[in-house]
Amino acid sequence: MKNISFLRKEIALTLLPLLLCLNCAPTENTNPNHLEPVRAYDPLLDGYTQTVFASLIGKTFPELWMVCTPSFSREYAVILRSEPVNSQADNPGGSTDRRKWTLELATAAEQIWHHKEYPKGYKGPMELDHRKDVRVDRKRIEIDQSLAQELKKCWMAALRKTRYPDKDYRGADGATYQFYCDFDYFGETWSPTTGVPANLVALADRLGKLVRSAPNEREALIKDCAMRARQLQADARKSK
Repeated sequence: MKNISFLRKEIALTLLPLLLCLNCAPTENTNPNHLEPVRAYDPLLDGYTQTVFASLIGKTFPELWMVCTPSFSREYAVILRSEPVNSQADNPGGSTDRRKWTLELATAAEQIWHHKEYPKGYKGPMELDHRKDVRVDRKRIEIDQSLAQELKKCWMAALRKTRYPDKDYRGADGATYQFYCDFDYFGETWSPTTGVPANLVALADRLGKLVRSAPNEREALIKDCAMRARQLQADARKSK
């Protein structure tokens, strides 16, 4: 009996450190299944955010966008723009339902967010800064109204569920994704891995791939993007 009791103590002492490690191990924070309100004014980030917006989106407000600002790579945006195609001569009344829909991928040629330059041998603190004159590479393709409307419905379904998260899940390094549609709807997420936010980012990046694709690849990509948009609409509407 003494041997059995001693053996039990040895097993307990062996397992105790492992159990303590498991209990103390940090749990991975996952993103909420919805977008969050765009953060309020920040004296450090506001100038950067404004520069990214001015550089990638420009002065003409589009139908929708996703802007990505990563920690260690170039900023980019996926943008849907539209413009009327009927001329005044075609339609003297001025009203028109016909529009030209353009999908655009705008990518900064170099990262806008960077450290200030200092003289050689400088040993003081490194301050962050942002470049205001970065060249932007733009690629565009025209898409039909059917896909454009599916994308708008998808963006709106996700943006209407925007609210503050129950807990802070953000880390130090990652990527912030901001979304916009229809003048009044804005939302953002940070490095999402699950749910509606992750799938919305994946769809936007798929649209970027569509813009970069060869003509013979586009039909399949368009079908895939439309399918993803419809599924996201359903997922966003039933999410809590």
